[in-house]
Parts: sequence; C-alpha cells; structure tokens
Amino acid sequence: MTVAGEEKGLLGSDYYTQDPVYPLAQTVCDLNIDMIGRLDKAHAGDPNYIYLIGSDKLSKDLHDISEAANKKYSNLKLDYTYNDEKDPNRYYYRSDHYNFAKIISL
Repeated sequence: MTVAGEEKGLLGSDYYTQDPVYPLAQTVCDLNIDMIGRLDKAHAGDPNYIYLIGSDKLSKDLHDISEAANKKYSNLKLDYTYNDEKDPNRYYYRSDHYNFAKIISL
C-alpha cells in the first residue's frame, strides 16, 4: 500500500487508519520503507546500511525478527541512531507508520 501527504500531516496514513480496507485488528505490522537511496554523511562510501526506527517501540518481536533476518540474509549495518528517544529529529513520530502505532497503542 502506498500513502501520500506525509509532509502535510501524515494525511494518507491517517485516512487509512480511520477507514481501513483490511481490519487493523488483523494487521500484523506496518513496515514503513522511506528515503530509499538517500545518501548519508555518517555512512559515506558504504552503501550497506539502513536506519531502523521503531522496531522496538510496540514490542520486542519486530526488533528480534529484523536482527535475525538481517543476519541470515543481507548482513547490512543496522543503524539505530534515529531510534533514540532523545534524537531531536523524532522521526518515529513524524512518519506514516505512526498513525498505525497510535491505533495499536490505544
């Protein structure tokens, strides 16, 4: 599924979580893949990395699955810099997956 309007207030994901095509109670996870191909100074010259944000916020399961799948299949550097609650960017709360997380947290 694709959504739009993230920069204007997470409009697409807000709409979907209010009017889901598939029941949210039966939704296993929302995996938000964002900023593919974005270059980062912290990883200059090494494209084999991804930032993981939020995999441990609602349960430890997704975090453990991500770590195990990465180790078995792709062996990327998993960077948790932006997952830190003290990170001033607060990306976890500013991306489309957050509307799903709010519903689950209720």
